[in-house]
Amino acid sequence: MAGKTDDRAVARLIRVATYLVIGLAVTGCERNSTVSSPGNRPAPDELIVLIGPSASHARSAGIAGGARRFAREYPPLRVQIVTPSDNSAAALGQATREAVALKPGAICLFVEDVAAVRPVINELSQANVILVTMGADSRDAAAYAHIGIDTEGAAELLGARLEDVAAGKKSYLLVHGSSVGERQRRLYERFMLKARSRYGVTLLEEQDAGSETNVAELLREMFGRFKHAGLVVTLDPAVWLKQPASELLGDNARFATLSATPALWECLRSGEAAALVGPLDGEIGFQAVETALLGITKSKEGTGRRTVECELVTPATLDDFARRYAEAAGLNVDELLKPRATSQPAPTSRPAVTP
Repeated sequence: MAGKTDDRAVARLIRVATYLVIGLAVTGCERNSTVSSPGNRPAPDELIVLIGPSASHARSAGIAGGARRFAREYPPLRVQIVTPSDNSAAALGQATREAVALKPGAICLFVEDVAAVRPVINELSQANVILVTMGADSRDAAAYAHIGIDTEGAAELLGARLEDVAAGKKSYLLVHGSSVGERQRRLYERFMLKARSRYGVTLLEEQDAGSETNVAELLREMFGRFKHAGLVVTLDPAVWLKQPASELLGDNARFATLSATPALWECLRSGEAAALVGPLDGEIGFQAVETALLGITKSKEGTGRRTVECELVTPATLDDFARRYAEAAGLNVDELLKPRATSQPAPTSRPAVTP
């Protein structure tokens, strides 16, 4: 592990030197802010725009914070964040038009629903800007590069550590969505690949939630049949983000899920969650902007796909993870550790653009 860390540090130092050389060259000449052809790209001190998740999305602050951290570390690059007002296709389209109007050299686009984002990618392909996608991989040829999240590895990690996560509990329930699509099916298969061999904890029941199932009601039904289940695993964190975990869990049960965003940290602290598995979200935004800059400078190093790995977070490791999560996002760890608010502010009527 130390060798891998050292290699990454050396690679980043090389990139820093490259950016500094480019920055010195740029400050001595007149800049051209137009984006008219591949041979007329803006200089790297012009602008990169990141279209992140909506403000209410659990990853929004972390991804945006990582992008801003890159801009602070590598001046004279400028980064702006465009935040869709909600998760609708209309809001994403408006945010895209807002981003294109800023005349950036590159756009970093967060992808959660590949089908919903397809029209946006098609629109961006006509805008003659370098496109870096983040999150779910659209496998789109128009994208210069993609920053992925190793959710499949996260599912396998959770399955492999199931006995540790259960912490003495002997049984668990599983809710997955393998019928929804290929991605969800792979998550389920990767989890079961390791979970099947965890003989110290028994799977009492598994349910495929599909795309239309009310997961909260499904959980209540499962706990009605298995009142003494010690753990419930969901491969989608949405149900725990929407309502208090205490309303869904059995008397002695805790949950584990594939997300480690600050919105769920209080569940670890309160004992409702046994484990969370997820990435340092700031690294997603940081690497997206870094890759976009490599595209602007026409470096072959930036092309292709990068993957941000996920970590297993338990109550015992939360403080360390929270510190590193905050550092990656350039945020205040004390603010992130505050209990989640019971309600969220209403979304604004238009995309918010922040420097």
